[in-house]
Amino acid sequence: LGIAFLLGGVVASGSEMIIQGYLSAMASLSVLGLYKAGYQLSITYTGMIFTAVSNDFYPRLSAVNNKINERNILISRQIKVLLFITVPLVALFVLLVPYILPILFDNTFNPVSRMVQIASLSIIVKSVTMPLNFLPLSLGKSLDYLCLEGAFWILLVPLVILGFAYGGLDGTGIAILLCHVIELVYVILFCRIRYGYRFVTQ
Repeated sequence: LGIAFLLGGVVASGSEMIIQGYLSAMASLSVLGLYKAGYQLSITYTGMIFTAVSNDFYPRLSAVNNKINERNILISRQIKVLLFITVPLVALFVLLVPYILPILFDNTFNPVSRMVQIASLSIIVKSVTMPLNFLPLSLGKSLDYLCLEGAFWILLVPLVILGFAYGGLDGTGIAILLCHVIELVYVILFCRIRYGYRFVTQ
């Protein structure tokens, strides 16, 4: 599992370097700075919610990893809890972004406002994928985890490049959201076929 985490981090760092290299070469360092600030504000900062929740969720999931019905119930409940937390927070955040940006940075970062608003919606999508991504980890399936994690970052690179080429910084926000939606689809299908996951309403 440690090797899988390490390799996943390498893929993530490599993808970020490719994106940053593209933006600095095709646009400018100022555009790159805007993109990094927008990504940090919309994904990194808000992602702290998942870091806090995972510290409690992962041990509980590992404890029932061999009981399909119990782990399906646990994952489904975790998804519902995360959605209850993230949906109102993201909605409020999207409304307040134009006012938050000048406070955290300055008025020169205003062009990234729409990118942040669009990309922030990814957090809602991630509320579903995050608990499912922990399933292979709880079962000790490091290769499955690496494939799921690596696929996201490998897909993100061309999507962000295309998004910027056709829509500028706003396009990169759309690309980030689209990448999370695609990840949601393949993670659900993978966990359903591979591990027998079914959403439980109870």
